[in-house]
Amino acid sequence: MLAYIEGIMLMAKTRNDPQVIRQLGPAMAEIRIRKTV
Repeated sequence: MLAYIEGIMLMAKTRNDPQVIRQLGPAMAEIRIRKTV
């Protein structure tokens, strides 16, 4: 997850566009590992 966040930040800095963070940031909720019962 940390690598994903760092990748998003790097892309946003490279493109000089904070909109990248707004678009890709919410996907972290879908990527997280769910607890199995």
